[in-house]
Amino acid sequence: MRADYPMLTRREFWKLFFQRLEQRPEFRGMSDAEFEALKEKLWNAKSEVAKNDSEESHHYRASVACAAQQLRTEKGLTQREVAQRGKIPLALVRGIEDNTHQNFTHYELYRLGYGLCLKPLAEVAELLQRVKELEKLLIAQK
Repeated sequence: MRADYPMLTRREFWKLFFQRLEQRPEFRGMSDAEFEALKEKLWNAKSEVAKNDSEESHHYRASVACAAQQLRTEKGLTQREVAQRGKIPLALVRGIEDNTHQNFTHYELYRLGYGLCLKPLAEVAELLQRVKELEKLLIAQK
């Protein structure tokens, strides 16, 4: 397990998240007021998945579940180890993996990624890429 970087606090996570967001080309043209409104919305929001009960959100949750389980097993970790390392309840890890926990926040996903030994906001792209690939696969199977 990687232990060479500290887990970010919720505030540190959002600060780094917004710093990275500001660097994205698609957000560079936004006015300060528009960007501040976006930050406020993201800061206060639960995951879009929690609010949206559409077919698309079901695909997203199923893809997150599958990607999390794949990464965990590839790394040889147990759910308990992921929960302990990510400092999240074991029930949350189980619920995300078996797609029964539908109300998770961005920060909880970050902590799950930390528990899976992903680097903060660097290797998390690996999880998100798998989610996208699995979403496409699920949609193609329908």
